[in-house]
Amino acid sequence: MEDKVIRPAVRAVIFDLDGLLINSEVYTLAFYQKLTAPYGSPVTRDFFIAHLSGHTADSNAALLIGRYHMPLTVQDVLSLQEANDAQNLITGIPLKKGARELLAYLRSRQIRILLATSSWRSRAEKFLEKNGVLDYFDDMVCSEDFENSKPAPDVFLAAQAKSGEAKENCLVLEDSEAGVQAAHNAGLCRAAGSQCGCGPDLNRPALKEVIMQEFKKDFLWGGATAANQYEGAWDEGGKGDSVPDHCTVGSASSPKWVTEEIRPDVLYPSHEAADFYHHYKEDIALAAQMGFRVFRLSINWTRIFPTGLEEEPNEEGLLFYENVFAELHRYGIEPLVTLSHYELPYTLVRRYNGWAGRETIDCFVRYSRAVLDRFHGSVRYWLTFNEINSGTMPMGTVMSLGIIRGYTGPVPDAPADPQTRFQALHHQFIASALTVRYAHEHYPELKIGDMNLFSAMYPLTCRPVDVLACQRRNQMTNWFCSDIQVRGSYPYYAERYFEENNIRIRKEPEDDRILREGTVDFYTFSYYMSSCVSANEHKEMAGGNGIGGEKNPYLQASDWGWQIDPDGLHYSLNEIYGRYRIPIMVVENGLGAYDKKEPDGSVHDGYRIDYMRSHIAAMKEAVRDGVDLMGYTPWGWIDVVSASTGEMAKRYGFVFVDKYDDGTGTLARSPKDSFYWYQKVIRTNGEDLR
Repeated sequence: MEDKVIRPAVRAVIFDLDGLLINSEVYTLAFYQKLTAPYGSPVTRDFFIAHLSGHTADSNAALLIGRYHMPLTVQDVLSLQEANDAQNLITGIPLKKGARELLAYLRSRQIRILLATSSWRSRAEKFLEKNGVLDYFDDMVCSEDFENSKPAPDVFLAAQAKSGEAKENCLVLEDSEAGVQAAHNAGLCRAAGSQCGCGPDLNRPALKEVIMQEFKKDFLWGGATAANQYEGAWDEGGKGDSVPDHCTVGSASSPKWVTEEIRPDVLYPSHEAADFYHHYKEDIALAAQMGFRVFRLSINWTRIFPTGLEEEPNEEGLLFYENVFAELHRYGIEPLVTLSHYELPYTLVRRYNGWAGRETIDCFVRYSRAVLDRFHGSVRYWLTFNEINSGTMPMGTVMSLGIIRGYTGPVPDAPADPQTRFQALHHQFIASALTVRYAHEHYPELKIGDMNLFSAMYPLTCRPVDVLACQRRNQMTNWFCSDIQVRGSYPYYAERYFEENNIRIRKEPEDDRILREGTVDFYTFSYYMSSCVSANEHKEMAGGNGIGGEKNPYLQASDWGWQIDPDGLHYSLNEIYGRYRIPIMVVENGLGAYDKKEPDGSVHDGYRIDYMRSHIAAMKEAVRDGVDLMGYTPWGWIDVVSASTGEMAKRYGFVFVDKYDDGTGTLARSPKDSFYWYQKVIRTNGEDLR
């Protein structure tokens, strides 16, 4: 079967004024009869419509009258205008509901709206203002802008020019076939007449391409990785040791450990990981083969500043990433770079207890400025801290905050009181805001985002106490960090939480100003699962990546107990966008599973395809709702070390990496079935999910 032809995204809709009135009652029979009675009804309906649209207030009237051989004098025409105004036929008729809904829909999709009409500007504006939709229109081209007031190519070309969009991104909605032909003559081939115009039914054929266009033309399809789970070469190229380099292998049943010293008899999976360091050209070629438009990766802090304390960056580390970015651009792939993806220098743990020490802020800012200065011409999209809200939970103690000085033991058991965690988190907020402010001041073309671990949460029951418990959990888990990074200040609800948990945030005098001045440009998040919240403790807890919560009886779960909930993604996208109204990107999502490699080398991961299909379909629904979704980078598009368990057996990728939990393997890459499925999804811009 042939793939569907993907048409360019509609970014501007050009309306004819009469096109907004199609199917309305503007053409009153009584006035039509009054107009035509003296002449035995020789006046055509089209001519009558033209009068109502305001064609005939000057010498153009005589031309029109002559064309239709109408025995009307200019005075007759002026009388007609007066009668028109008296009966309020244009400016007083309510806009058809379908047209109003369409305008609101287009505005919610941030599609530009223009008017191209041979009516007078004052009349058009009066009509639109009377109906409360004038503000929907970005611009208009009217009769006085041209000598020829009939539909003509120049009118539509002028509207297209004012839209700032290419011809192929413009859709013209006219009221006549002559108007449609004029649009076609202007090279605007996407045009529709009144028979498929903007009446009450938004599913009319001409509008389907707008309404059904779930993803933007430049939607950023790609995949996500992190240096500590993917890059390897932990002690090459001048790199220092980071917290993940001190974490051992684990499993679903046995937690990984973090050790103060790196022991020669223990396997530390991040030391080699999937060895992107030596395979980056091969891997980027595979990403390009799938059709990636964006490649999310992180810069390993200790590859640039080995201990975090240096004054000058490691040039060998900078050169490695310079080569990576050049290779990505060779294939037309946009890098999306996370500055800190669980890669805190371990020296800062020993010196300052990680982010508990305010001194770590200066270390991070020195690092972030160095890479922004070096790569601002190669990387447009940046994220400051990966899953920053993990610091609100015990799970963030080791990987995110590094507040583990002197500790050796299982990662889940690392001690950290709430006071230390939230103080460390405050230091991350300041470091992030300083970085965003620096980027905005020095490189305004860059876009800087936050990144949150988002889990949809539902009350376990409809008991009001469960609803309140769910609201409180949502506030401090899902919203607290992004409220600060997007809105620029601590939210009101944090005060009570801090008071009840004996938390006192120590701030410097300039901290609040720094937060206000360092808000992000777009919001990103990871989404893997949902959970339920109850005011009472229950025994059936859901598995997951440290968020916890109670099991939802209506959902299935992965091999690791993570509840699979694509509707939760649809819900979450609406909640996030409704709260912040800035562009959103899903930068992690996927299914960790035990993959079986067949004797012929194939991996039949239909379960992963099913998971991805349902979640992309959920994103489509959110975009239909009006969510401004800019891209999607599913997690671990190639097999990497699991952050939560430290194992390779928990595989997410579309590409199988021959690497195992005992450290063996050739590191050979081979596509799974999902590789070819995702390739098709990207090629069809998400239309074909079969």
